[in-house]
Amino acid sequence: MIVAQVPDKNIPEVFARVKHLLEKALDRGLGEFHIEDIFASILKKDQQLWVALDEETGDMPMAFTTQIMYYPHATHLGLLLTGSEPHTIKSWIDEWQEPVENFCRANGVSHMITFGRVGWEKFLGGKGFNKYYAVMSKEIKNEKSASD
Repeated sequence: MIVAQVPDKNIPEVFARVKHLLEKALDRGLGEFHIEDIFASILKKDQQLWVALDEETGDMPMAFTTQIMYYPHATHLGLLLTGSEPHTIKSWIDEWQEPVENFCRANGVSHMITFGRVGWEKFLGGKGFNKYYAVMSKEIKNEKSASD
């Protein structure tokens, strides 16, 4: 299994093959993006598309997107969406970090950050990732409720 950034010329074809994986990740979000937004952002080079590729079968069991985030005193790489086929994480979890860290070095990135479900901590904690803060959300509805 290899993990690599998708070259620009292959984005439309590869995106079509992994779109369903990224949609699964979007379904767990808070409605920030639609899949069309992600595709447009990748085409504009605001985000990058990465895939895990099984070299023997040609299958792509995992896809994720990243985005370089520029701040006044640091540059971070956000790991935004990750989607995979069920029960495949062990086939790619040890393969993604080196190519992404090389991308970071080539682009002056000082930190990788990710926003994800609590379960990611189990997989990323042993790979040098530390939990620095929690993100909490409250949906604001048009009608005021008793808990507001």
